[in-house]
Formats: sequence, structure tokens, C-alpha cells
Amino acid sequence: MDPSSITWLWVGAGAVLLASELFLPGLVAAFLGAGALTVALARVLGFVESLPTSLALWGVSSGAYVLLLRSTLVKYFGAGERTHASTSEDARAYGAIVEVTEDIHGDDRAGRIRWDGTTWPATSTGAAIPRGARARLVLRDNLAWVVEPAPDDAPLSRPEPAALPSHPRVG
Repeated sequence: MDPSSITWLWVGAGAVLLASELFLPGLVAAFLGAGALTVALARVLGFVESLPTSLALWGVSSGAYVLLLRSTLVKYFGAGERTHASTSEDARAYGAIVEVTEDIHGDDRAGRIRWDGTTWPATSTGAAIPRGARARLVLRDNLAWVVEPAPDDAPLSRPEPAALPSHPRVG
């Protein structure tokens, strides 16, 4: 393969990588593409001739672009932005007041509570909680809830339905 064909392959690879940024945002593909275009320019200017040297220049220049420019450009263009939010259905339950349906013993023997339309196994954070008493949901341990005693006059919590995504009306 003649050297000009290899140079055009680098240009094509750079263009494809830059275009792929539209589908894979985060600026990494763009910097890999910029590295390929850097190699093509170096080949046109006569600084690089062999394929191993071209590959080495591509790796070094792409890595340098990622390390030196990505954090700066992300600030301005927002590529790679992420938001963190709880996706746990249980997050809405923490702190809820529930009814104890079977005695919960303080020695890790599970009792049962009623929450969200069904009964669940439950253990206590320490104190025994008798049937009919109120308890507060503290955390979830696999399928069992860990609860703590709540005042008997505390109103039972009614679970709010999980938010469903809204969809635009079609038609």
C-alpha cells in the first residue's frame, strides 16, 4: 500500500471517530479522531513515514488530548455530565411507619410487618416489637426490612406510588 493511501486511511479513521462522537458522547472518541487527524497531518508534512511510528504517534497524541483537554472541554460543553439520583424503590420507604403483624424479637429472629400492600419479614435494630405495635423502616437487608420501634400513636404511612415517566401524548 502506498504512503498516500495510508494517510487517507488515517483521515478517514479520524473522520469516523469524530462522527461517532454524536452517538458515543464523552469526548473520548473525538480525541481518538483528533489523534488520527494529527497522524495524517504529520504524514503529509513528512514527519512520520512508517506504520509503527504512525500508530505510536496516534496513541501518544490521543492520550495527550484525553488527559490534557478533556476536563477543560467538559466544563464548557458538558460532555459526559452525569446526575446521581437514587433509583431504589425502597428510598421512598425509609422512615415510614408500619404495623407489626408478627412479633419481632430482638435476637435476630424475624417477625413480619405490613408495608406497601403486603407483609414482609422484619428484624429489629435491637428491641423486641410486639404484634400490633408500630415500627419505623430503617433499611432493607435483602428481602427483610430492619425496623426500630415507633410510638404507638404514630400514624401509619401510606406509600406513595413510584413516579412513572411521563410520555408525550401521541395522536
